[in-house]
Amino acid sequence: MNRPHRGASGSVLLTAFEPFGGAPINTSAELAQTLAERDGRFDLHILPVVASDAESVAKAAYAAGASRYRWALSLGEAGPEPEVRLEWIAVNWDDYRIPDNAGQTIEGAQIVADGPAAWFATFDLPGIASALADSTPLPVRLSLSAGNFLCNRLAYSLLHERWPVPYTFIHVPSLRPGHGAERFGELLETLVVVCNELENRADSHSGGTLLR
Repeated sequence: MNRPHRGASGSVLLTAFEPFGGAPINTSAELAQTLAERDGRFDLHILPVVASDAESVAKAAYAAGASRYRWALSLGEAGPEPEVRLEWIAVNWDDYRIPDNAGQTIEGAQIVADGPAAWFATFDLPGIASALADSTPLPVRLSLSAGNFLCNRLAYSLLHERWPVPYTFIHVPSLRPGHGAERFGELLETLVVVCNELENRADSHSGGTLLR
């Protein structure tokens, strides 16, 4: 589901993923939809969990609204640990045996041929993690990398675009109906605080330090 843009200049491109691996929901999509319903700044695009298709949809979304975006954020689902992970680095490497939603697996291949080994997020994530320490319902921590599944692939592909607005990827815990509304509420409140901090820092584009 793509949510039509309702705001003016200064909007945020927000992406999340559809369910995968037989799960009934993807927490990243549930959170993103709630954020977009509450705040017209967020231009939401739910991405397919399919290699190449996910980044293609995100790139097209940015191209369609580039003039109005102030910053961009992707959400993905991690494990059940009750924490929000700010993913500092995306690496130029696909290596996963869990099939995507098209049944594809990739073992040991570059995401972008001859691309740099990795890109840093273009927000000051160490600074954000430090600023939010002990101030949110769920912990917010700096994570070294986005892993080796489609979350990393998407983050690397979008950072490689060198957008003029800051971009980062955030992992949220996987919540299922049995976890209850209270835990979802804590996660949503935590993410709102993170997004407010991203908004406050959106003019401090770091340029995405290159690793070779």
